[in-house]
Amino acid sequence: MTPNPGPFAGAGVRDCRALYPVVDAEPERQGMAVDDPPATERAKVRVTLFAAATTVRAFLLPHWQCWHQAWGPPDPVTPSQWTCVRSSMLLARAFDRDGIPATLRSGRPRHARMGNAHACHGLLTVDGRVSHAWVEAENFVIDVTADQFGHAPVVVTPADDPAYRSAKEQAYQLVATPAGLAAVEAIWPLWCAYADRKRLIPPDRTLDHEPRDSSSQPVRDLIPKTATA
Repeated sequence: MTPNPGPFAGAGVRDCRALYPVVDAEPERQGMAVDDPPATERAKVRVTLFAAATTVRAFLLPHWQCWHQAWGPPDPVTPSQWTCVRSSMLLARAFDRDGIPATLRSGRPRHARMGNAHACHGLLTVDGRVSHAWVEAENFVIDVTADQFGHAPVVVTPADDPAYRSAKEQAYQLVATPAGLAAVEAIWPLWCAYADRKRLIPPDRTLDHEPRDSSSQPVRDLIPKTATA
């Protein structure tokens, strides 16, 4: 994927907290290593993405509970369990609404044999590769459901992190089901209202890309027909 300097290439900690004041944007407290203070523009972008993803995760928590209640037994080990595709779709759409181009990524190592390249797809855990979905934006991986596999609740890591391997072939990607699409569509207006209540953009703030009003944009439009690594 060609790196995109993105709208927040010049954003600092003050700016990211103005955008997402609902969270304390201190990634080191959440298990994400960053420079202290951020020494590079890339580190500043990383902090901004972390703050945004943390806000999205906070919004998703009660909806995860509703989805699990609708699914019935077995009970999840973590609230985010089995929600990676839906959660990542919402995260990508939320980024897109704020002018941050984002792409849904996924991979699954099923039916893989030792030595088969497909065995490398998905997320690396202590038990090997597992099927998983996440978001790529600003040349970073952003994951709000990794805690179901023992990782931090919010992960923001470079897109070339070997722990995350997306699949080019559709056969090894996770599919957004009609029920999943409908679930994200149902909570999208709630997210827009939630985000607008929490947002406080300084009047002198300028963006490289203006935020888009995607309130009527179907979430399926954010899913690439053929994902690329």
